[in-house]
Amino acid sequence: PRRSYIQESWFDLGNPGCNEILIVAAVIGKEFSLKQLELLIDEKKDELLELLEEALLTSVIEESPGSGDRFQFTQALIQETVVSELTTARRVRLHLRIGEVLENLYGDSVESHDAELAYHFTQAESMDGKTRLVRYSLLAGQHLASNEAFDRALTIARREQDALLELRTLAAASYVD
Repeated sequence: PRRSYIQESWFDLGNPGCNEILIVAAVIGKEFSLKQLELLIDEKKDELLELLEEALLTSVIEESPGSGDRFQFTQALIQETVVSELTTARRVRLHLRIGEVLENLYGDSVESHDAELAYHFTQAESMDGKTRLVRYSLLAGQHLASNEAFDRALTIARREQDALLELRTLAAASYVD
């Protein structure tokens, strides 16, 4: 079958090490860090940086603005294409490995990365079961609920503040009269 321009742009990299980095990065997500790749790719740090620089030259990925150690795919379609070219078995295994590595990387702060971990363990459910999937999905749901509650409380507080300001303005106007 004929490949699209997007598929050709990443398959023409020619360097298997560079391709492997892009595959792992694509499964991580649209944005990924050097630290994540260091933990997931069997390359020395200097070699990994060289391969990343090679990928940067192709404009398939770019440095994330304002960060020296974070990268992103230049187009979501490239990332999606890379992932779609993987077999289900390889994709599931990568999600499981990524989830486990990130779980260890985040340590005591996994709650602040609950949605990311829930995503990877959801994708790895056929190999990993439901335990971590449920754990991180519940944490993500609780986190989202508390954020939404905060947003609602903030909206209410702003309305109350506006009403108080209006009352003060009316009181001041009637005092002057």
